[in-house]
Amino acid sequence: MTKMIQFGLTQKQFTQGYLQSLDGLSAHSIQCISNLLRQPINAAVRSVEFQVFVDAENHGAPSIWVYFIGDNIKTSERSSEMALKLDELDELDDRYFTDFDFGGVNMIAHALTSWFAECWKKAGGWDYGVPAVLDVHDGFGDGRRIQLTEK
Repeated sequence: MTKMIQFGLTQKQFTQGYLQSLDGLSAHSIQCISNLLRQPINAAVRSVEFQVFVDAENHGAPSIWVYFIGDNIKTSERSSEMALKLDELDELDDRYFTDFDFGGVNMIAHALTSWFAECWKKAGGWDYGVPAVLDVHDGFGDGRRIQLTEK
C-alpha cells in the first residue's frame, strides 16, 4: 500500500523519501530490465532510447518507455512502457508538482534517471547489443542524457 509524501519537506528530505520509495521497486525493475536484455534485438534496431515521463501536468505516477530506433521497424514494435510498477510509488502532494520554487518535478526527474541507470547497470545492461540512452521527456531534470551502454 502506498503512502502520501506530505508537502513541507526540505529538498533533501523529499529526495531521500522519493529515492526510498524507488528502492522498494528496484528488485522488480532489475528483473524487468534483465528480461528485456535477454530478448533478441531486431536487426533493424540501431539504438534504444528510454524516456522518463514525470507526468507533471496530471500529478500522477511517472512512467519509463523504451523506444527502438531504426529503419523498417513495425509500429507495434517501436515503443512500449516498461512494466516497472512505478504506479506503486508513494503518492506525492500536488504541491510538489506546482511549487516551482521548490523544484519537485526536476528532483523527481533526476531521482528517476539516477535510479533507472543504476537498475540498468545492476541488470547488466552496459554491454547491450546496441547503444542505449536515457532521457527525460519535456526537458525536466538537468537536461542531460545518460549513456547506458559502453557502445
